[in-house]
Amino acid sequence: MKLALTCITAAALGWIASPQADADTILYYDSVSGGTADALDRLDGQTDGNLVASSSATTTLGSNAVFFAEHGSQYRVKGLGDGLDKQFRFGSSAGGSGTMSGTLRVAHMANGPYIEVSFTAAQDMVLDELSFKLYNNSNNGSNYGARDAGLFVKVSSDEFSQFGELFTSPTSNGNQGTVTFSDTREVAAGDLVVLRIAFTDRTRPNNDGQAATRIGAINISGSAATISDKLRVLTYNIHGGKGPDGEGTPLANLTAFRDTLMQNEDVLCLQEVDNGDCWAAVQSVFADYPYRYRTINQETDYWFWETPKQTSVAIISKYPFVSTHHKLVNTDPTYDKWERHGQHVQIEIGSEIVHIFNYHNTYDPADGGTSSEEAGMVKFREYVLERLGPNAISQQGRVLMLGDFNINGTLLDGIMPDLVQRKTDWVDHVASMSHFSSSGVYSSGSLSDHDGVWAALDLAAPTPDAATWASAPAEAGTTSITMAATVASDPSGVEYYFSNTSIPNGSHDSGWQLDPTFTDTGLSPATTYAYTVTTRDRSANANESMPSAALSATTDDGDPLPNDWELTHFGDLTTSSGGPLEDQDRDGTSDIDEWRAGTDPMDSASRFHAWIEQDSPNAASIRWDGVAGKTYRILTWSAVNSEWVPATGEIPATLPTTSHPVDTTSSTSGLFRVEVLGEGT
Repeated sequence: MKLALTCITAAALGWIASPQADADTILYYDSVSGGTADALDRLDGQTDGNLVASSSATTTLGSNAVFFAEHGSQYRVKGLGDGLDKQFRFGSSAGGSGTMSGTLRVAHMANGPYIEVSFTAAQDMVLDELSFKLYNNSNNGSNYGARDAGLFVKVSSDEFSQFGELFTSPTSNGNQGTVTFSDTREVAAGDLVVLRIAFTDRTRPNNDGQAATRIGAINISGSAATISDKLRVLTYNIHGGKGPDGEGTPLANLTAFRDTLMQNEDVLCLQEVDNGDCWAAVQSVFADYPYRYRTINQETDYWFWETPKQTSVAIISKYPFVSTHHKLVNTDPTYDKWERHGQHVQIEIGSEIVHIFNYHNTYDPADGGTSSEEAGMVKFREYVLERLGPNAISQQGRVLMLGDFNINGTLLDGIMPDLVQRKTDWVDHVASMSHFSSSGVYSSGSLSDHDGVWAALDLAAPTPDAATWASAPAEAGTTSITMAATVASDPSGVEYYFSNTSIPNGSHDSGWQLDPTFTDTGLSPATTYAYTVTTRDRSANANESMPSAALSATTDDGDPLPNDWELTHFGDLTTSSGGPLEDQDRDGTSDIDEWRAGTDPMDSASRFHAWIEQDSPNAASIRWDGVAGKTYRILTWSAVNSEWVPATGEIPATLPTTSHPVDTTSSTSGLFRVEVLGEGT
């Protein structure tokens, strides 16, 4: 389904607009319906002498909110609150006059002007196009304004990345027309998306307070999609299914957490899963997670007459486990001396194995600091390395470590400095060797004494996986081979890498490119080269497909003999160059004539043979061994002209014998010649 989203249509996708600010732009909004200028809030909470500021700043927008972006002059943008219209006002003071429908004036700023609009996606989709109208103004007869316009997109916790190509506009006043940016960017339901329209180069006027550039008619286009290649994971210390002060029951609390907070995560890593009704509630509430792996932790310091207390860590998943493992990583040094087991499961996403670790680290309030907790995390790191091999954390991108680590993010970074990304809330972490597409925290309130921490990761390679060939490698002359991959698909876009495996130093590889075709040049004549092609997506994780099957092609040797014919009969391209005197089987017929005739140049008994047979007293035929795909003609000798002249047109081959009748009623004798037609004749 294609969605045309004009003017950031909240009605179409349920997007929620929210303001963005930076050090060079001061943003205000007016919560008074109608957009009056006498009740303005500065979003940074500071007062301003030119405008009336309210007593408290807020970023909550009413349906008729008005934006002011102030830099020398004030610029108002109406309608971002409900997203249904774009009425823009500008003026030289707070109550400035003048109304311009559909455009926003942007003042010159020290670091380059830009406008940001953000929204929260209400459904999974792929952004594929954004356009807006660009205007440049004139000041005292001098033209100035935006020269280069660029669009940058930030999805949740990702960094800004360029969307489409930069637009280069000449510096002139007047309507520069509609600027369109085409690209692909995956957006999942709940993702916060920030669109930044930036002007990267411009001519500054003498009066820096005047607006030089205006934009309007913002239009966003996207395709609804089911984002199936994202792995969503969650860590949650459920506190035995009880609230911070024992509120609720495991069944009620877990049900509320699932129904009001969760966003259909694929894998849950749980801690403090107590025996009895707590584990039963987990299995009941999360019945749609059929794959479960639970490991008991119990106290080790107890009186002999006591039954030791137990709790557990558990991983539950919608994906089947390829393997499971647990190990006693540490034991608390004081109090009840609880066991601390680490869990490791493997799941398969496409062709990739994803390693997920779950751990509830030591907690020792008696040490007066964090030394015991840090020591416990060092042992957990050792467990991860033990499972994956030396240096595995930095070498394997598909590694996720989740749990209640009982240390903050700064301490975790010191113990695991090679992490690519983490999401942290207090002592709960999702730590990863892959980039997150998005992440967040579920505030559990009275449902537990910990919040849930979640992250979504794009870990799937483009399809097909492995890559395949659309056109196998084929010679394109004496020094080139050309090829084409099957066009692959991925919501983040696709790149291709063609590898010449016969030259392992990579000097004849394509490098990563957007084009699914490749021509390898500068090769040696008459040489065979093998190739594979691999694809990867354009997400931050650059997920690669499996390589294609290796296929080979041989560059042309420059002689008149076809390469495949030479390889079939000689096994190489160097035995014969097709010269008129080259005769490998020494049967009196040159190699090139054997190719023309369709005979075997390595078998002296395989010769082009023609004869005359009498069919009746008054009829005869010339017959010869036919070769599939060949055409022939018969020539007669002209004694008058002393030359061979055609006696027939083209005669297609019939198998196994081709024939043509000749006139035998004439009393004069004649000479006949059968000629093979075609290339090189």
